[in-house]
Amino acid sequence: MQRLSDGRDLVSLGQVAPDLQVLSEDRLLWKKLCQYHFTDRQIRKRLILSDKGQLDWKKMYFKLIRCYPRKEQYGDTLQLCRHCHILSWKGTDHPCTANNPETCSTSLSPQEFINLFRF
Repeated sequence: MQRLSDGRDLVSLGQVAPDLQVLSEDRLLWKKLCQYHFTDRQIRKRLILSDKGQLDWKKMYFKLIRCYPRKEQYGDTLQLCRHCHILSWKGTDHPCTANNPETCSTSLSPQEFINLFRF
Protein backbone atom coordinates (compact mmCIF):
# COMPACT_ATOMS: atom_id res chain seq x y z
CA MET A 1 0.00 0.00 0.00
CA GLN A 2 2.97 2.32 0.52
CA ARG A 3 3.59 2.26 -3.25
CA LEU A 4 0.33 4.10 -3.89
CA SER A 5 0.94 7.82 -4.24
CA ASP A 6 -2.67 9.03 -4.30
CA GLY A 7 -4.96 8.99 -1.28
CA ARG A 8 -7.99 8.34 -3.47
CA ASP A 9 -6.39 5.04 -4.51
CA LEU A 10 -5.93 4.11 -0.83
CA VAL A 11 -9.58 4.86 -0.09
CA SER A 12 -10.71 2.82 -3.11
CA LEU A 13 -8.51 -0.10 -2.09
CA GLY A 14 -9.99 0.03 1.41
CA GLN A 15 -13.46 -0.43 -0.05
CA VAL A 16 -12.52 -3.79 -1.63
CA ALA A 17 -12.48 -5.89 1.55
CA PRO A 18 -12.78 -5.37 5.33
CA ASP A 19 -9.14 -6.38 5.92
CA LEU A 20 -7.96 -3.84 3.34
CA GLN A 21 -10.20 -1.21 4.97
CA VAL A 22 -8.33 -1.64 8.24
CA LEU A 23 -4.96 -1.39 6.47
CA SER A 24 -6.01 1.66 4.45
CA GLU A 25 -6.78 3.57 7.68
CA ASP A 26 -3.24 3.18 9.02
CA ARG A 27 -2.09 6.55 10.43
CA LEU A 28 1.57 5.96 9.49
CA LEU A 29 0.57 5.28 5.89
CA TRP A 30 -1.31 8.60 5.66
CA LYS A 31 1.51 10.44 7.45
CA LYS A 32 4.04 9.16 4.90
CA LEU A 33 1.71 10.16 2.07
CA CYS A 34 1.45 13.70 3.46
CA GLN A 35 5.20 13.94 3.96
CA TYR A 36 5.83 12.66 0.44
CA HIS A 37 3.64 15.23 -1.30
CA PHE A 38 3.90 18.28 0.96
CA THR A 39 6.53 20.30 2.79
CA ASP A 40 6.75 20.43 6.58
CA ARG A 41 5.64 24.06 6.43
CA GLN A 42 2.52 23.20 4.42
CA ILE A 43 1.68 20.39 6.85
CA ARG A 44 2.14 22.63 9.91
CA LYS A 45 -0.30 25.17 8.43
CA ARG A 46 -3.07 22.54 8.07
CA LEU A 47 -2.86 20.49 11.29
CA ILE A 48 -6.07 18.59 12.12
CA LEU A 49 -6.49 16.72 15.39
CA SER A 50 -8.71 13.67 15.86
CA ASP A 51 -11.14 13.25 18.77
CA LYS A 52 -8.32 11.45 20.62
CA GLY A 53 -6.00 14.46 20.25
CA GLN A 54 -3.77 12.80 17.65
CA LEU A 55 -2.97 14.20 14.23
CA ASP A 56 -5.55 13.00 11.72
CA TRP A 57 -3.23 12.42 8.75
CA LYS A 58 -5.97 11.18 6.43
CA LYS A 59 -8.10 14.32 6.87
CA MET A 60 -4.97 16.46 6.62
CA TYR A 61 -4.03 14.81 3.31
CA PHE A 62 -7.37 15.66 1.72
CA LYS A 63 -7.24 19.19 3.13
CA LEU A 64 -3.70 19.64 1.79
CA ILE A 65 -4.56 18.48 -1.74
CA ARG A 66 -7.27 21.14 -1.87
CA CYS A 67 -4.77 23.82 -0.84
CA TYR A 68 -1.48 22.84 -2.51
CA PRO A 69 -0.36 20.97 -5.63
CA ARG A 70 0.93 17.46 -5.02
CA LYS A 71 4.54 16.66 -5.81
CA GLU A 72 4.94 14.99 -9.16
CA GLN A 73 7.55 12.28 -9.43
CA TYR A 74 8.01 9.77 -12.22
CA GLY A 75 9.98 6.56 -12.53
CA ASP A 76 11.82 7.63 -15.67
CA THR A 77 12.39 11.11 -17.01
CA LEU A 78 12.55 12.20 -20.61
CA GLN A 79 15.33 14.58 -21.58
CA LEU A 80 15.28 17.01 -24.49
CA CYS A 81 18.64 18.08 -25.90
CA ARG A 82 18.53 21.81 -26.64
CA HIS A 83 21.43 21.43 -29.06
CA CYS A 84 20.30 18.62 -31.37
CA HIS A 85 16.59 18.41 -30.34
CA ILE A 86 16.72 14.66 -29.64
CA LEU A 87 14.53 13.07 -26.95
CA SER A 88 16.15 10.45 -24.74
CA TRP A 89 15.60 8.83 -21.37
CA LYS A 90 17.58 10.31 -18.49
CA GLY A 91 20.76 8.31 -17.96
CA THR A 92 21.06 7.14 -21.56
CA ASP A 93 23.44 8.64 -24.07
CA HIS A 94 22.36 10.13 -27.36
CA PRO A 95 24.58 10.98 -30.34
CA CYS A 96 24.93 14.72 -29.69
CA THR A 97 27.51 16.83 -31.50
CA ALA A 98 27.73 19.47 -28.74
CA ASN A 99 31.05 19.89 -26.94
CA ASN A 100 29.41 19.15 -23.58
CA PRO A 101 26.14 17.26 -24.23
CA GLU A 102 25.35 16.82 -20.50
CA THR A 103 24.71 20.56 -20.14
CA CYS A 104 22.33 20.66 -23.11
CA SER A 105 19.66 18.33 -21.70
CA THR A 106 16.46 19.56 -20.08
CA SER A 107 14.08 17.29 -18.17
CA LEU A 108 10.52 17.12 -19.49
CA SER A 109 7.40 16.43 -17.45
CA PRO A 110 4.66 14.36 -19.10
CA GLN A 111 2.69 17.56 -19.79
CA GLU A 112 5.71 19.25 -21.39
CA PHE A 113 6.17 16.17 -23.58
CA ILE A 114 2.55 16.38 -24.74
CA ASN A 115 2.97 20.10 -25.39
CA LEU A 116 5.72 19.31 -27.93
CA PHE A 117 3.01 18.01 -30.25
CA ARG A 118 0.82 21.13 -30.09
CA PHE A 119 1.04 23.49 -33.01
